[in-house]
Amino acid sequence: MKKLAVIIIILFIAATSARANIFLDVFGLYNNTGYANNQTAPGLTPPSVPGFAGGFNVTRDVSLIFRGYSSNLITDNNTFVTSGTYTGMPKEKKYYHKAYNGGLEYIYPIIIPSIDQGLGWRSSILAGYSQTEIKKSSKTTATPAEIAAGASGFFNETESDRGLAFQITTGIQINILQHLSAFLDLGYHKSFYMNEFEKKNISGYQVMLGVRVYAFKFRSIGEDY
Repeated sequence: MKKLAVIIIILFIAATSARANIFLDVFGLYNNTGYANNQTAPGLTPPSVPGFAGGFNVTRDVSLIFRGYSSNLITDNNTFVTSGTYTGMPKEKKYYHKAYNGGLEYIYPIIIPSIDQGLGWRSSILAGYSQTEIKKSSKTTATPAEIAAGASGFFNETESDRGLAFQITTGIQINILQHLSAFLDLGYHKSFYMNEFEKKNISGYQVMLGVRVYAFKFRSIGEDY
């Protein structure tokens, strides 16, 4: 954590010294993850938080950006198998996916009615780390006598993996005020795993809707250096 704080401070000093635009994004996310189902952020279970991103300009139209999110989904909540060998087993499944990526973002100015307002086309390409997890119930090997004595006939089974992540997005950004913008992005992501999900498809489309706040804004979209 100390090393991360030092890096953030160095980047902050460098960005302000160069009079770059420093920004923070907060967004909601619809996240199709293939084998791990369709998830949302904020999700239905903790951690129920929106996605976030931060960065600063390195040229007029290009920024360094760091983006993170944590999405999840619950299916068949509070429902149980009612017949057969697995009678009484919870049917609930919990899906979880998180990613932390860094890369470049490009914003092309389309309409610039004033220095603080306008419409831009934005695209980004990022890579980093992701983790995916699925929890569900399975039948135990407990004998009928052990179950009658109080042992559970079921246990929580967890599939989990972590590895490299890749994300691309494109969309529009509307500058509302000097320090406030709204955006809508469509994207695609893919995770590369080597263990439990090595042969599973953890990838899909994404929809992000959010706002960007410029903590320090020295230039507007379309303004020359």
